[in-house]
Amino acid sequence: MNRILPIVKKDVTQIFRNRFIAVITFLAIFIYAVIFHIMPSKVEEAYSMGFYFEKGREVAEEQISKEEGLEVVWADDEEGLKKLVENEDVQAGLSFTLPEGKPKIVLYTSSQTPEEIREAGDVIAREAAYNLSGYPLNVEFNEVVIGPDLIGMQVPLRNKMRVLFVVVILAVEFYALGNLISEEIRKKTADAILVTPVSISEFMTAKVATGIFLTFFEGILAAFLLNIISVDTVIPFAVLLLLGAFLVVAVSFVLGTISRSFLGLTAYGTLFMVVFMIPAFILIFPGGYSFWINAVPSYYLIIPLDGIVNYGYVLSDYLPEMAYLGSFDLVMLLLGLYVLRRRLT
Repeated sequence: MNRILPIVKKDVTQIFRNRFIAVITFLAIFIYAVIFHIMPSKVEEAYSMGFYFEKGREVAEEQISKEEGLEVVWADDEEGLKKLVENEDVQAGLSFTLPEGKPKIVLYTSSQTPEEIREAGDVIAREAAYNLSGYPLNVEFNEVVIGPDLIGMQVPLRNKMRVLFVVVILAVEFYALGNLISEEIRKKTADAILVTPVSISEFMTAKVATGIFLTFFEGILAAFLLNIISVDTVIPFAVLLLLGAFLVVAVSFVLGTISRSFLGLTAYGTLFMVVFMIPAFILIFPGGYSFWINAVPSYYLIIPLDGIVNYGYVLSDYLPEMAYLGSFDLVMLLLGLYVLRRRLT
């Protein structure tokens, strides 16, 4: 231990002597914190829709008022309804007229309206058309939610983004620790240290300790700035962050060993960083999910983080994910130590 701590102190100092690493690390933490705090903190849960009924407005208004989560705006004429949609005062508009005595229903949407909003408006319009034409669907409809019911638990985009921010900050350590190892091998600093009474096991233990310390410290700092830390989340977050730190350290060992220069490290590190972050983007754009994402180890870190931080789940809900991530960390760390030992000897 007396030999390991001085090496750790030297490593931390050496890492932050690299101005590029120091700047992108702390600049990323504080910029992400600023972005988080200026983003909207609430979710608009109501679907706003405009209506114009040439006849029968009273009956329709009574029926539509029973719909949950629907914000209704009534227009005095069809042109007024079009204006509501054009000015984005509503997300869609439904017109019911009787030209030549025949019912005509038109759904108006803006060219800027997202596809999912158009589809929701189309469903509402079709249901209204059946009811207004006197042919309501003669079926019994029951809603059964499989798994946790998240209705009313919508999470603001900024809360989803903070999981991505934490993952990016972890991924930055690919460069920090990887560059440290690469430089010490290239400049023969590692050989000079190993000439002293320091054993190769102590040398590698110091590198692991340095990576865990930096990753954990930066992750906790980011969590405080992003309002992640609370009485309920501090222990689960710390456990997941520790598993993530081991993953980062393991990958950094491999990157630092195979990289012959900082340029090479940047190329390899960027590739690993992009793959590492892909599951976090799926939280923000769930439509992009694909089965192969389950093979990315960071998926088993990001999903528990999202559930615990944003939905109040407990750590025991994610024991399979933690077991998989811990196993992968162990295998990857052993691989990293093996290739580093081979390179040093």
